[in-house]
Amino acid sequence: MNASGVNHSIAGLILAGGRNTRMGGVDKSRISVDGVPLIRSISALLQALFPQVILVTNQPELHRDLPEGVVVTSDQFRGRGPLGGLHAGLSRSDADALFCVGCDMPSLRRDLIEAQVQEFHRMARGSCQVLIPRIGELIEPLHGIYLRTVEPQVREICDGPGGYSIRVLLARARTCYWDLENTPENRRAFVNLNTPKDLCVHLETSGR
Repeated sequence: MNASGVNHSIAGLILAGGRNTRMGGVDKSRISVDGVPLIRSISALLQALFPQVILVTNQPELHRDLPEGVVVTSDQFRGRGPLGGLHAGLSRSDADALFCVGCDMPSLRRDLIEAQVQEFHRMARGSCQVLIPRIGELIEPLHGIYLRTVEPQVREICDGPGGYSIRVLLARARTCYWDLENTPENRRAFVNLNTPKDLCVHLETSGR
């Protein structure tokens, strides 16, 4: 919450800037699950939850069929991975915070995202700038909420000599962790598809 006691506004952010080398060059955002490209289903889910949805991609020509209203932008810092995408989203959005996911996450859950937003509003009453879900020792930065006040830190890291892992930001920012029960459903919500094998495993375990 901000100084006036009003909940922070949150926008949705989808990162689609990877080189897809482990997927054999196939654009992961265009992988079809249940006959729908991942990028369309993720965009639709986030549009149902947030007033603004931003897609960061360095190939905007591939995404002309996005749902109406999705804002498309590109990295200002190239070659910085998800951190560069987060910076692009923070620079493009007017919201107080961003809920950030990857374009290759086929099992995102509306109820889990809504619960995380509520937890963020509760924790942001203190000094929390970033909220990351955690299951045991495992964290998922690409299911995270980032207050726009981290933008200077993100820019500083991106403009630096190296070490562009998003975990560098987590160590510098006031990061809070949201502990979740270690269940198959919760673990599945954070699955991303990096390789053809990942896709096969996902289809098998989800019964598709």
